[in-house]
Amino acid sequence: MPQGQPAPAQTPAPTAEPAAEPEETAAPVEEVVDLGDETLPLAAPGEGSGRSWALVNLILNILTALMGLLMLTFYFAGKRREDEDMENVDVDEELKRKGLVRLLSILPAVFAVITFILTEDMRNPMILVDRWTLLMLLYAVVNVALAFFSIKKREEEETVKR
Repeated sequence: MPQGQPAPAQTPAPTAEPAAEPEETAAPVEEVVDLGDETLPLAAPGEGSGRSWALVNLILNILTALMGLLMLTFYFAGKRREDEDMENVDVDEELKRKGLVRLLSILPAVFAVITFILTEDMRNPMILVDRWTLLMLLYAVVNVALAFFSIKKREEEETVKR
C-alpha cells in the first residue's frame, strides 16, 4: 500500500441469512359463475336468443317475391296484348281492377324482402322457424289471395267473352 493512504476498511463478508419463508396464504377460492342460457353463445337457438335465422322464412320470402314478380309480368304482358287487340278502345273498369290487384301483389313481396333483411342474419346458424315466421306466412297468404282474385277475374272474363 502506498504511504499516506489509510488502509481500506475491511467489510465483513455478508453472511447468508436464511431467507424468510413466505407465509402460506390460503389458496384462492375458485368461484363458479352460472352464466345462464341466454348469455352462452348458440345456447337454445330459436328460443328468443336472436342468434339464428329461419329456413322457412327464407323459403316463404322467395315464394312471395316470385309470386309478386310473376303476377306483375303477366299483368304487363296481358296489358300489352290487350292494347294491341283493342287499339284505341277505352279500358273498362274490370281491367283496371284486375290491374290494381296485380299491382298490389308487389307490396307483400317488398314487405317480405324488407322484413327478412331486417330480422334475419344469415351469418348465424340456421333453424327451421323463429318468431318472424308467422309474419312471413301472412305475407305469403296475402299474395296467394291476391293471385287467386286476379286469376278468378281473368277466368270470368274469358267465359264472358265466349
